[in-house]
Amino acid sequence: MGDGAFSSDRIFQVWTYTVGHASLLLRSPKETAGDRRIELLFLDVAGLQLPTTLRGLNVSMSPVRGNGSGAIHCRTPPPAIRL
Repeated sequence: MGDGAFSSDRIFQVWTYTVGHASLLLRSPKETAGDRRIELLFLDVAGLQLPTTLRGLNVSMSPVRGNGSGAIHCRTPPPAIRL
């Protein structure tokens, strides 16, 4: 995806958040022996609001703001409703 977006149906977990370095690591462990672990590292994190486990993930970058920073949006599909 040339626009910097990322999308996956896998389960991701908040693996580490480091305040001092303002970094966030999301990790999707291997689901089968043939899979690869996926890691997404976000730098210069000013704030976050997300659950510790994400089932499916869509990441997109918003346009750069006047101060030279952008915002990354992580969306996860709503949970399935079981009746």
